[in-house]
Amino acid sequence: TTIKQQSTIPMSLEARTSLIPKLKEKVRTMGNYEAVRYLLSFTRQAFRYKTDLEAYGLENVTFSPEETLFYPDSDCEDRSILFVFLVREVLMLDAILIDYPEHASAAVNFKTTSYGEPILYNGSKYTICEPTGPGNDLLPGQYPNGLENVPFNIIDK
Repeated sequence: TTIKQQSTIPMSLEARTSLIPKLKEKVRTMGNYEAVRYLLSFTRQAFRYKTDLEAYGLENVTFSPEETLFYPDSDCEDRSILFVFLVREVLMLDAILIDYPEHASAAVNFKTTSYGEPILYNGSKYTICEPTGPGNDLLPGQYPNGLENVPFNIIDK
């Protein structure tokens, strides 16, 4: 299945009601920038990073948001799909998936501002937000190392 297909699979009521209210409570007093950083930290650090080949012996396994929560190992497209879902559900901000030839990432529309070099899409400015890692140091607006000028596709709802 493709990134677009997996990103549209709804989360079960059980998963949604156990996760979304807790995350909303955590970010309740934060501004959008700090809340996005919190969700980035969650997707970077709550799961073990392994490639699909290392973890499952298969290439290009792509998880829905709920599957990423369920399985112990995930990679860039899984975390990007989960991050976009969380930004939309928890912060009510628009977010898109960024599909590089060898990597997946995400970008958030902060509405009133953008950080770093914005991605223009449908007349709006989106800020790159790297939900994979490997570390937890990239801020909104900072591109993953080596991908600053790499062409990409945008995957939206």
